[in-house]
Formats: sequence, C-alpha cells, structure tokens
Amino acid sequence: MIDPLVSLAFSVHSNPGAYALLLGSGTSRSAGIPTGYEVTLDLIRKVARLEGADPEPDPFGWYQQAHSTKPNYSGLLAALAPTQTERNALLRGYFEPTEAEAAEGIKIPKPAHHAIAELMALGYVRVVITTNFDRLPEKAAEAVGITPVVISSADAAAGAPPLTHTKTTIIKVNGDYLDTRIRNTSEELSQYEPQISTLLDKVLDEFGLLVCGWSADWDSGLRAAIERAPSRRFTTFWCLRNELTDSAKAVIALRSAVTLKVTDADSFFVDLKEKVTSLRQLSREHPLSSAVAVQSLKRYLPNPHDEIRLHDLVMQEVGKVVSAFTPVRFPFDTPPTQQEFTNRTSRYEAATEILQSLFVTGCYWGKQAQISLWVRALQRLANAPLPGAGSYYEVWPRLGYYPSLLLFYAGGIAAVAAKKYDTFAALAWRPVIRTGLRGKPGPLAASVNTGNVLSAKDAQFFNPGQSLKTPTSEHLFSALRQRFSELLPDDVEYQRAFDEFEYLVCLTFMHASRKNETFPSWPPIGSFVWRHALDAHRLIDDLSRDAEESANDWPPLKAGLFDGSIESFKAVRDELLSSELFRQLAF
Repeated sequence: MIDPLVSLAFSVHSNPGAYALLLGSGTSRSAGIPTGYEVTLDLIRKVARLEGADPEPDPFGWYQQAHSTKPNYSGLLAALAPTQTERNALLRGYFEPTEAEAAEGIKIPKPAHHAIAELMALGYVRVVITTNFDRLPEKAAEAVGITPVVISSADAAAGAPPLTHTKTTIIKVNGDYLDTRIRNTSEELSQYEPQISTLLDKVLDEFGLLVCGWSADWDSGLRAAIERAPSRRFTTFWCLRNELTDSAKAVIALRSAVTLKVTDADSFFVDLKEKVTSLRQLSREHPLSSAVAVQSLKRYLPNPHDEIRLHDLVMQEVGKVVSAFTPVRFPFDTPPTQQEFTNRTSRYEAATEILQSLFVTGCYWGKQAQISLWVRALQRLANAPLPGAGSYYEVWPRLGYYPSLLLFYAGGIAAVAAKKYDTFAALAWRPVIRTGLRGKPGPLAASVNTGNVLSAKDAQFFNPGQSLKTPTSEHLFSALRQRFSELLPDDVEYQRAFDEFEYLVCLTFMHASRKNETFPSWPPIGSFVWRHALDAHRLIDDLSRDAEESANDWPPLKAGLFDGSIESFKAVRDELLSSELFRQLAF
C-alpha cells in the first residue's frame, strides 16, 4: 500500500494551489504559543492572586462566583487593560518573544511554518485557514518574500480581494491576538459572522483540505462549515498525532478523509515540502542546464563571430523539445481528465524550461539581426505533429500548441520589457503555422494564442472549481514568473510587461482581422482587461496617452505595428474599449 503522505505529495504537486491548509493549535505548540483558553486561564489566575484568592481547582468557576459573570477573553482584557494600547502591551507577552525567548526558539516560526511558507512561494499553497491567534505563518511567509492577505474579522473578509486575485490568503477564523474580538468561549466558537461564513463556504467548496493540529472539538462553527460543504472535488487529508476525538471522527467519515499518522507538525510539513519539491525536480529534465544554457547564450549574443554557435545552441534545444512531443508520448486518444490535463501541461512546461530561459534572455538582450533565429525556432516548434487517422479528443491537438504559446509569451514579454517592438512584431506575425485557422496557413498569433490553444472549458482545468475570467492568461502569468526573476525582479514591473504584451497581441490581432476574413470574430483576451479596473497604473490609459503624444513616432508604430498608423491603432483600441465583452470582463 502506498504511504498516504506520498499520495498527498503527488496530489499537492499535481494540483498547485488547489489544497487549503487548516491549521489548529498543534501547529504552534512547538513554538510555545498559548491557546486563547490558556491565555484566559492565566489571566484568571493572575486576577485571583492579586485579589488574594486561590482559584484552584476550578479557576473559571471561581471567577464566575467571585465576579458574578462568566469569564471570557474579551471581558477580561477590557477589565484589566481598558485602552487598546494597554491591551496590546499585555498580549504581546503571550504571543511575541523576548530576546531570551527568541534566542531559545520560543514564539518564533518553527520548521512547520517555514515549510508551509516555502510551499506558498512555490505556488503549491494559496489559502491557509487557522484557528490560531498568533502571527507565525505571516512572519514565515514574509521571510520568503510573500506578503499574504490576512483576514481576521468580518470587516477584513468584506474588503478582501477575491481569492483568485491573491497569491496567498490567511484566514484567521477566530481572530488575531491584537484584536479583542477574538473567539474563545464555546458560544463564540459556535457561529461566525456572515462574511466569514461565506468565505469559508467558498474555500471549502472549491479547494481540497489538509488538516493538521486541529481536534474539531471546540470550533463548532468551523466544524459545521466543513460538514455543509457540498463539493468533494479533492481529497481531504487529516493528520493525527493521538487518538481522534469523536468530533474529528464524524467529520472524517463525512468527508471520506484520508488520515495520516504524524509525529508532530514540524516533521510532517518538512517531509511534505521535501517530497513535493523532489517531485518538482523529477518532473524537470536537467535542472541545472537552464542556467548553463543562458550563460552560453550571453557569451554568444554580443559577438558576431559566434553566430553559428548561437544558432546551434537554440536550434539543437528546439530539436530536443520537438522530438519529445511525439504522439506516442502525448497520445491524442487519451480521455481528457483533470489529472491528464495537469500532467501534460506540467510535462510541456518542464520540457520547454531551457527554451523559455533562452527566449527570455535572447529576446531581451538580442540584436535586430538575431530576430530571425527566434522566429525560426518558434515556427519549427509551433508546427507540432497533428493527429493521423482514427479518433482523437480535440483538446489534445490544440494543447499541442501550448509549448509554442509558452515561448511566444516568454520572448514577447521580454521584447516588450526591453522596448524591442520589432522583436515582438516578428514573433507574433512572421512565423507561419502550416495548419492555421480553418486548416489554412497563417501567422503564429492567429493560431497560437490564449483563445485558440484552449477552449474556455478546457482552460478551467488550470484552476478547477474556480471561475476565472482569463484562466489561461492567469496560469501563464504564474508559470512564467520564475523565468523573469532576474530581468524583472519587481512584481509590478513584470505584471506591466505581461499586460502590455497581451494588450498588443489583442490589438494587433484585431488590426490583422480587419484585413483577413479567416480570422475569428474576436481576439484573444488577456488578464489586462480585468486588471484595467484594478490597476492603479492604468496601463491602457498610459499607452494611449504615449501613443497620442508621440503620434507616428510611437515606438510600436515605428516597429511596423498597426501598419505604422496612429489612426489604425486608435481605431482598434476604441473598438476594444467600447465592446460589450470588454465591459463585462473589466467591471
């Protein structure tokens, strides 16, 4: 029998971002972080000592008898520390380490938190639900360069961006320790505000669940949310250290959860992270060769005497990739499933990893005389094998263009970032696809685009259970981010280059379609459409202003886009912005 941890690692690796973590107090136990119950108990005992009383053996009962009210976290804090500043100072002693505690590894992120943060950074974990009040997950995430969206109140839930638009979201269902509204008593834990309940329902319906350190006994509101979730799209995995409580047994039975026996949260999450990253490496051929190839490319690019070496480096890699994409290895008659789709796209991405890096570096730093090399490489790869006689599923031949779509994006984004619009224009319109639309030859951008490579239904395989406006575009945005980590380290800079590339693809497609009746009626739409309403930088507005101020001297026009005419650019721009589809997606 396969170890459940191995099955979990395969599931997490094959479905990046599809599993939400549910973390209970067990994940913070090794850090010495107290639970809300333990903080309340300690405060009662301190009150009793100051009043000269002995609260044992029942501190809660003593407090209720002595003060004629049931003790709770919020009430005690309000009585002991009337102002917010005083409450914060009081609570920091429970949740924030002194210098001595930090030196001893107390109240600081532990191996479990760091392992989870690394899984976040790699895109495998996007949502964390926690019953804990501490900020250890946030601190661990920040240590790897991630600033998660933190939702710890109904107000925060109401104002938070959609989960699909955030890299990582941490939902603190019982609150944050610096907010006195945290949940602690049985009554408080039995029901959430509507905003929190709605958010939980969405997560538990659309994501798989990995539970660790949670007994399911006290948080009856959270337990009820899990029990009413209708979907079983992904397996529920439940870590257990000791005997399960009756509440946990009931939820596990209802969800048909797979249980994993663990020693502790730290060793479990470290082991899971290592297995997932091992699978990530195993799925990529020659993990060090991308860096070596790029270094060779950088030596060849500036020297005209290395023209042959440059050509051989790129085209030999293209040849290796083409030989890997045979119908034997990627059969067209395999039934399309979520697992098969994820497997194929991952293999395509891994096989083209070196070429992606070469295209990014070459199209950013290369000279005009070298543009023909990138065009030739893209054209060879894009003319992939087609199905022969016999039955086949339509999704697979179209997905066969996915590798060339990756390279078109890699080179095109790099060219736009470097303001080399002649390179962009050549990549989009000079490679000839032999089959093209309606079986006719045509330029690459007419066939290899987000609207043609995958149908809207197929593209949802990238994010199962989520309703995204531009799923293929959003997946490409994440899949290519690492390739630009050196050239465009700033996320805002990368997003702007990505969005400008997709915007130019869309508009030049519209311009070409006015002269070619074989084009579809509507162009490929990218993430720039809906980001237009959210983006403070207003890329579309900025480009329009630059174009109108520069007129026919605008660099994209001087590169030959829109036939070099500012009027042609404005015509297709206005047609796009006034279209019903644009309005539906943008707002």
